Amino acid sequence: MLEFQEGFFKQEIRERFYLDTTMKTVWASELEVLQKIAEVCDKYGLTWYAAYGTLLGAVRHEGFVPWDDDLDIWMIRDDYNKLMEVLHKELPQGYIVQSPLTEEESDQYHTCIKNGNKISIEKEWLEQFHNCPFTVGVDIFPLDYLPRDEKKRKMQKKIYILTTRVAQLARRLDRGEYGVQDSAGEEEIQTKIQGMKQEIEQGITYLEKEHHFPIRRCLLKEEKWYSLCSEMLKWANHIAMMYHEEESDELAMFMDYYKWEHKIFPKEWFGEVYGAAFENFMLPVPSGYDQLLKKIYREYWIYTKKTGQHEYPCYAGQLRMLRKYVKKGDEEESKEIPGEWLPIVTKKDGSRKKLILNANDPDVFTMNGDKALDKLERTIKVFEDQKDQITLWWRPYPAMRNILDQVSPDLGGRYQQILEDYKSAGWGICDETHNTERAVENCDAYYGDMNAILQPFQNAGKPILIAHVDGEDARHEQ
Repeated sequence: MLEFQEGFFKQEIRERFYLDTTMKTVWASELEVLQKIAEVCDKYGLTWYAAYGTLLGAVRHEGFVPWDDDLDIWMIRDDYNKLMEVLHKELPQGYIVQSPLTEEESDQYHTCIKNGNKISIEKEWLEQFHNCPFTVGVDIFPLDYLPRDEKKRKMQKKIYILTTRVAQLARRLDRGEYGVQDSAGEEEIQTKIQGMKQEIEQGITYLEKEHHFPIRRCLLKEEKWYSLCSEMLKWANHIAMMYHEEESDELAMFMDYYKWEHKIFPKEWFGEVYGAAFENFMLPVPSGYDQLLKKIYREYWIYTKKTGQHEYPCYAGQLRMLRKYVKKGDEEESKEIPGEWLPIVTKKDGSRKKLILNANDPDVFTMNGDKALDKLERTIKVFEDQKDQITLWWRPYPAMRNILDQVSPDLGGRYQQILEDYKSAGWGICDETHNTERAVENCDAYYGDMNAILQPFQNAGKPILIAHVDGEDARHEQ
């Protein structure tokens, strides 16, 4: 088990971004998984490199980017394929290899190595993974050689796009995502489903006749959509690996390349491996790391707070499940507005007021201090003036007082006073529960800081307005 420096697991503020102990345990668990992958690579003489946000963190932060929550690595295809052949027998018992190239089916193009498949609060698990009960993973992305010949390159890309399109449609059918409005009738839904099936049929037929792909048609006939998605992603991998180093001057990760053509890299950038500090460990980075980061992030030395393409933090869904598990109940939290809040949300004529959800980001407050608190007070005052027509549904950040106390006790005290005054006034909702689904379900719009609740709110298709301490507020496009 890896040994971490003293104080690593304590909550802290890095680059004005608050990190709690739970996130630190997630980071540590991910590094444990990465260590196991590295040991297998060392045993078989395989080369890997820090990639994407992990590479950025190694170069710019000597560790995780504070607002990042996962680990990514690259491997050039030959080494990647060799790793896929041996991982199952080399990784510790309980680890999972999710890849369309292995027996474990996957609905992703790349490979994800996970330390398990379920939350655990067993003593042995917690000791092994630094008190982190969640499953965590490391993503491994293959780098493939692009042919020098432009016609070959265009044809390869065309076939790859078609194959991944079929995989995407199968994934959507498996998940019940048909691209229709919630109000759509059964006839409209069935028409959409039939159209998706027809497009899958046409795509498979083309690949069979024109490129002689031996696709398992039984998966389509039996409507085993998850398996079909994995099957097509397996073929997408084979398309990506059509060409070899002697035919190429450039490398690409195909899932990036087919979306963003500029994300191609001279193979010389991966000619040597350097070592870079990462949370007091060392990670291998490609010799062309500077050019790579410029290609991917442009001015990568400028801090831009982003949380990637998944829900942040990555364990949010598991945390909801864990709360249920600890409570030992299967019953979902109610989405109904509690009785004591009904007078607050009801107009004099009995109709419901418009409900506006507000949530805060500790980063905004630690960065802007009193200016952020001034903004919070102005926001509360605006809604108080409109309380007969609109109700403010405020979800205060649970640890905000403790976070601000680390910056300044005066700042923490002022925030707490604002919160207490708001509660005692009684005209708005102060929601200090973990029930985010209720807030998303009942509120008509969002106004506040960038916050993890934005993703489910966005998924619900509701209006979002991002508050800014300086300058005009910005509407978040759906």
